Amino acid sequence: MTVDKSKMRANAIHDVGSRLDDELEKAKGFLHQSVGAVAALDEAAKDVAALVSQVQARIDDKTLDGEVAKEVINWIEKAGNTVLNLRGQSRNQGTKFEGVVTGLTAAVSVTSKMYTVEETKAGMVEDQLIPAADPLAGKKTIKQLRLEEAASKPAAKKKAAKKKVVKKKRV
Repeated sequence: MTVDKSKMRANAIHDVGSRLDDELEKAKGFLHQSVGAVAALDEAAKDVAALVSQVQARIDDKTLDGEVAKEVINWIEKAGNTVLNLRGQSRNQGTKFEGVVTGLTAAVSVTSKMYTVEETKAGMVEDQLIPAADPLAGKKTIKQLRLEEAASKPAAKKKAAKKKVVKKKRV
């Protein structure tokens, strides 16, 4: 495995983890929204129930006719049932988003661990490569040794060159 591959994997995992984290934040927002909707619809259901008691009080005071009062109570109860249905739907949405948040939290945790593992691998491989790539640190190469040797013995080479005088043949 190379350092580049590990870093590439770590970057890909980081990208996926970032996207999952964004989705997690969206899901948390939807969860809070549904929890708020349930609370608001609970209040609305209480208000609708209060309306039914107010209409009943007017019936008792004889300010509303019996037939009209029954029709009013019928419509208020329909409105109350609609509010209760919406509250149930909001609770179901809240349950759904609780599951989504739980799943995305686990996914973010796994990608975080995977990212840490890949970064560690890249660091270990990089640490192993640095000493192996530089075993001659401070040591001279063969070429450098030959050049120094040649530079230290210039007089000996000149003498050897003078000794190689070509002798002329006598005829």
